[in-house]
Amino acid sequence: MILADALWYARRDGATHVVDLATLTGAMRAGMCDLYAGVFSPDADWRDAVVRAGNASGDLAWPWPLHPRYRSLIDSTVADLRNTSGKSFGFPIVAATFLQQFAGDGPWAHVDMLGPALLDEDRGDAFGSGASGYGVRMLIELATRLSVTLAR
Repeated sequence: MILADALWYARRDGATHVVDLATLTGAMRAGMCDLYAGVFSPDADWRDAVVRAGNASGDLAWPWPLHPRYRSLIDSTVADLRNTSGKSFGFPIVAATFLQQFAGDGPWAHVDMLGPALLDEDRGDAFGSGASGYGVRMLIELATRLSVTLAR
């Protein structure tokens, strides 16, 4: 819930482009292992910009769908919405759909990064077991690319 609040406050305080990174769902890790994070956005151009920045930086990312039809997965009969689904599938999509409700207008992307952010064992590359720092390089690359674009 704190991430939902952070998204809302970011927009209220004037953020024009938003990316959130979270170790949100074990299902993303189960599906993508420890190499890729999933990136969700209703804005395909922004989602793809985040994915490209991640892949260019070495923080590998893969685009995932965020279709309007998924909104019904978080419908509730007793509240405005629910933060989980009554279904036994689609947990990363449900989580991203929930966050989308707080992201406001403008470019927003959610990066579900449990797999590459928290490694169970040494992968044999630059990352040993534990916290990898995944996402830092992605955000630096994205900010660099965005600053060049906005400077034009």
